[in-house]
Amino acid sequence: MLYIASSTRTLTHRSPLPEILQPRRGTEPIIWCAAGGETYIVLTMAYELARNAIPSMLTAAYNEILTGVILHGDSVIPGGMFQKSGTGNAALRIMNSNNHQLTYGVLGAAILALQGYMSDFSFGVASFTIFSEQPARPPQFDNSTWTKTMYRTNTMEPKCSKLDRSVSKRLTSSR
Repeated sequence: MLYIASSTRTLTHRSPLPEILQPRRGTEPIIWCAAGGETYIVLTMAYELARNAIPSMLTAAYNEILTGVILHGDSVIPGGMFQKSGTGNAALRIMNSNNHQLTYGVLGAAILALQGYMSDFSFGVASFTIFSEQPARPPQFDNSTWTKTMYRTNTMEPKCSKLDRSVSKRLTSSR
C-alpha cells in the first residue's frame, strides 16, 4: 500500500490511515502497469495537489532504491516498510501488506508506474496496492519507459506482459 500525503502529522508503521488519505466515495480504482515487467499497481486517487513536491520526491525515492539495488542487489525491504519525505510535507510510505514481502526491484517498478500515471494525469494524494507476478529489476528512470496503458476495471487482473504499451487507452469493465 502506498500513501502520498501533504500533512504535518507523522505517520508510523502502525498509524491508522489518516482521514485525509481516505479516497472519496465512488473513486474508481485504476490499474496501471509498470513498463517492462509484470508489476502493476491498483491506484485510487483521492484529490490533486500542487505538482512540484511529488515528482521530485518520487524521483528521489526511485534513485535511492536503484542505488541500493546496484550496490547490494535486489532484496526484501527490511522491516517491511520504505519511507521518503519530500518538500512541502509530501510523504511517501510503502509497506508490506497481507503478509506479502516487497522487494526493492518491485518497489522501483511500482514507483515508476505511479510516476508515469501521475505525469500523464495528475499529481495528488493517492493510495495504491502493488502486485507483481515475478520479481523485477526496476527499469531506468526515463519517460520513454513509462506505461501508457490504463485500465478502469473491476476484475483487477491485467496481463501486463500482453498490453499494448504504445498508446493510452481507457477501457471499460467489460474489456
